[in-house]
Formats: sequence, C-alpha cells, structure tokens
Amino acid sequence: MPTIKDVAALANVSPSTVSRVIKGNSRISNSTAERVRDCMKQLNYYPNQMARTLVTKRSKTIGIIQKSGDNSIKQNPFLLDILTGIHRYSEKHSYLTVVTTSTTDEELKREVERSIQSQYIEGFILLYSRAHDAVEQLLIDNQCPYVIIGKPLSNHGSLFVDNDNIGAAIDLTNYLINKNHEKIIFLTEYSDYEVFKDRVKGYLQAMQQHHLVPQIQSIPLNRKEIKNCLIELLKSDNVTAIITSDTMLNMMVISALYELKISIPEKIKTATFNDSFLNAYASPPQTAVDVYPDQLGRMAVHLLTNHIEGNNDYSCEHIIPTRIIERSSTI
Repeated sequence: MPTIKDVAALANVSPSTVSRVIKGNSRISNSTAERVRDCMKQLNYYPNQMARTLVTKRSKTIGIIQKSGDNSIKQNPFLLDILTGIHRYSEKHSYLTVVTTSTTDEELKREVERSIQSQYIEGFILLYSRAHDAVEQLLIDNQCPYVIIGKPLSNHGSLFVDNDNIGAAIDLTNYLINKNHEKIIFLTEYSDYEVFKDRVKGYLQAMQQHHLVPQIQSIPLNRKEIKNCLIELLKSDNVTAIITSDTMLNMMVISALYELKISIPEKIKTATFNDSFLNAYASPPQTAVDVYPDQLGRMAVHLLTNHIEGNNDYSCEHIIPTRIIERSSTI
C-alpha cells in the first residue's frame, strides 16, 4: 500500500508538502498541488480520512441535500451534472461529499437531522430553493454553514449561487417570438420550487411585453396526463411553439407529440431549460437554455469551503450566466 512518503518521492517534494496539499493549504502553488495530486492518482494513494479527522478535529465533509423524490427525479441530467461539478471541486480541495437519498420530504428532514446530530458534516449544499422549507430551517436553527443553489428566500443572509431564471425565460420566449411565433404555450411541472416559478415569470413578462396572450399549464410528470393535456391544448390550430420548464418534462412532451403524430419542428416548435446530452441526442435535437450546472456546483463548493475555513474573500451571491443553444426543434 503506497504511503505519503511514496507520493512525496514521486512528486519530488517533501512529505509535509504532500500533507499540505491534502489539507488544501492555499500557500501551495497550483502547479505543485496539481503535480502532487497526479502522483497520488498514479500510486492509487488515498489519505486516511478517519486518521485525519482525529488529528485535525475536522472531517472536511460536505453534505449535499437534493430534492426528495423517486429514481426518475434523481436521474435528471441536470442533477447529475451539478453533482459532478460539486464532486470535482470538492475532491480538488480534499473534501468528501455525502448525498441525501430520501424519497419523501419527511424522510429528507429526518436524514438531514441525523447528519447534523452526527456533527460529522462541516457544511451543506442545498440543491433547491422553496419557501418555508423545513430542511433549510433546520440548517438555520442549528447554525450550520450552507449554500443554496437557487434563490435565497429566508432573511438569514444565506450564501447562494444561481442563474437569472427570469431573464433566461425572457430570452427563450423572445427567441421564439422573434421567429414570428405568437401562440406559445408554457408547460411546467407541478412544483413549489422557485426555479420553476421564476421561469414562468420570465415567460409572462416576455409575452405581455409583446402584447401576446400567455398560456401556462402545470402538469405532473406523468406521460399519460401529459398526452391528454397536449390533446386539449393543441385543439387550436394557432399553437406553434411549446416551452417546457425542464428537460425531463421536455422528454415526455416530445414523446407524447410523437405518439400523437405531431411532428417537430414541422407542425410545432419545442424548447426547454437545462441543456444536457438528452437534448442534444433527442429526435429531433432540442433547443435548450444551458444553465451551466457544472459551474453552479463548483461555485457552491467554493463559497461553502471559503466560509467554513474562515476566508474573507467570498461574497454571498454569484449569478451564473445562461445561453440558448439552438437546435433542430426550433429551426
């Protein structure tokens, strides 16, 4: 089994330098830190986390709180991409991550309570934002460091990183309006999460600014109900475009449209949010708003670890820009 001395010899540095890299010491140059981490990978060397915790009195472990839900929700590519960003940045700075797995809100609350009581988690990243959230209140009541990926709603002065989802929805709606679409439907899943509310707001603002009649429909992530909803919504021959609030809903919509023999983009245009490989390889490929989930995840870890370690060079908020990726579904 390789030791810290083996890593030091391969990297041509002292064992104490390897130790500082493992601890994320900012005084070590980036080039040296990268060389040491490369050598650790070559030797398949992993620091003994339990021993480090006993010595330093720190676990360097971050708790990732994702929305409660079944496997279909947890397989959302946006979630997978954001977790990848979190994991990569955490690993680079020698932090471990633990992700919640609960399927209901009550289970999630109990899971987070246990994590807080264990005193092993140094800080949390909340992957969603919603009003009067019991889990966020737990973090506030227990004075736990945390970062929200989303809009902060409490008066707690929370650290957060987000996109301008209202602005992104305005841009996407205007993009379709500029292509001479006037009857644009916005489909959103049943939800009390702020990200969906903001996207609806942006769509409304854009439609009203152009004196167009908005049409918003909230539906569950259920293919049969989505199909029935589309049958009713598309009875009007004037409907020419559909915006969905999220990729998972978009996938179900284009599947239902295929079954109804409504071709995209010939008969109707479709566009969505949260770009991923699903959008790129759909049939046809879907126009989507890229929200840069990897950057959201990395910035969340940056804010949290700086806060945990008492660094003063952080701000409370960061807004990650978005962009529209045009594909065949709207051309």
